[in-house]
Amino acid sequence: MKKIFKTIIFVLVAAIAVPVFMAKPVTVGEANAATPASPIISASDFETNVNGILTDFSVYKDRTPGSVGEKTASEYIRNYLVDNTELQAVTTKHFENGIQSFQFESSNAGGYINSQNIIFRLAATTETTKKVIIGCHYDAVAYDMDITSENYGKFVDSESLNGSAGNVAVLLSLAKYLPAQKDFAVEFVFFGAGEDNKAGSKYYTQGISKDDKKNIVCMININQVAVGQNLYFYMNEVDTKTADFVETTTYNSRVGIERVSVSHLNKMLLSEPNELGLDYTHVGLDSDNINFMSEGIETINIFAGNYSEGIIIGRQEFYDYELLTYTANDNLAYVNETFPDFSVAANLYEAFKAVTTILSADSFIATFEAAKGSTNFFYKVFTNKNLVLYLTAIVFVLFVIIAMYVYYKLSIKAYYANVEVEFLSSVVKISDELDKTGKDDSVAKVVSQVIANDIKKDKVIKVKPSKDDKKDENDKK
Repeated sequence: MKKIFKTIIFVLVAAIAVPVFMAKPVTVGEANAATPASPIISASDFETNVNGILTDFSVYKDRTPGSVGEKTASEYIRNYLVDNTELQAVTTKHFENGIQSFQFESSNAGGYINSQNIIFRLAATTETTKKVIIGCHYDAVAYDMDITSENYGKFVDSESLNGSAGNVAVLLSLAKYLPAQKDFAVEFVFFGAGEDNKAGSKYYTQGISKDDKKNIVCMININQVAVGQNLYFYMNEVDTKTADFVETTTYNSRVGIERVSVSHLNKMLLSEPNELGLDYTHVGLDSDNINFMSEGIETINIFAGNYSEGIIIGRQEFYDYELLTYTANDNLAYVNETFPDFSVAANLYEAFKAVTTILSADSFIATFEAAKGSTNFFYKVFTNKNLVLYLTAIVFVLFVIIAMYVYYKLSIKAYYANVEVEFLSSVVKISDELDKTGKDDSVAKVVSQVIANDIKKDKVIKVKPSKDDKKDENDKK
């Protein structure tokens, strides 16, 4: 029993300790002395551009997956790419003129509905098969959050600024201003039905061939970056060279991006690396990046919020303030009025600079190519829901076994402690009786009487006779 107990303890300790020790805190070192990188577009020019996109895109308030509004929004995105960029619409057996139409089973509406992804490509300046994917979803959902309303919990129209409009503004700006790269092409993908089981990115990744998958350097996901006090990135649960690269590169360039590493519950702030971080919810795995992760493709998920103050359950844009995303209040006018010191354009600009800084770094390709496949096993395990349930069940059973074992041990100790107390009580009674009689010849009689009485009351051990004792009795007879 002791060996089994020790084995159980070892397994549990290993399961808890391994990810904690693997995920060591990242140190920035001498990054404070770095010189900021020159932006490819000024903050004022960027603000003018994104404000124009947000104004145009705010017209499409109903962008629920599979809706007419979502379809119309996808047409706006495609037309913007054609009119304002030098990108080429991707045409293969999966895409036609930059459009990838698909059908999926909806969790929101029920039954099968149609949606579409929009894919355009920025070619490399040299001949290469390598590519980077930058993506975001453009659909959105919003709900009536007024508990007194008869429509509480139902869909409502919303600009969905943080829900997806801000993501689209950043990605369209990248498509417009990002210069062609030497060593890799860039594929810009706008996913449909992201708010319905991430159907768009799921369909897209299912169409990636094995050979094409080998050529993907990484996927950068832009998700809910418009509204939030800080900008974060998430890659995986363990510390990797690619994560170190992203943190150091963005820090050196004075980009306002921070790292989230949930496994050791420390958010890796570039300025204050020891603040309390995320609860295990987890926001880093709540977007289209997970479908690429499950295919073994390196990902960088960039999002905004405030996960520095207290333990947070779910998303939080501003500390101690109700969530705006997924509500009718998720619009530029409301954010500007409610948070006058906060700038949506500045947040979007930081996300824009983060992506351009990462892609333009000299060691970007070498770092991510060297890490290719290194976290594939983790991705497969962590995104396997059945395996998570199975392991949870095992841990639960182990805890039950340990609890039963501890209960058994404590029960035995309590039983013998009770016997000892009752025995001493009997001795005291005997002593009292002897003191009363004052006769030595009554000792045996008093002892036998007191013990007999206590046995009747189940206060002392009832010794079960052994086989040898029974044999001796029979022999005497």
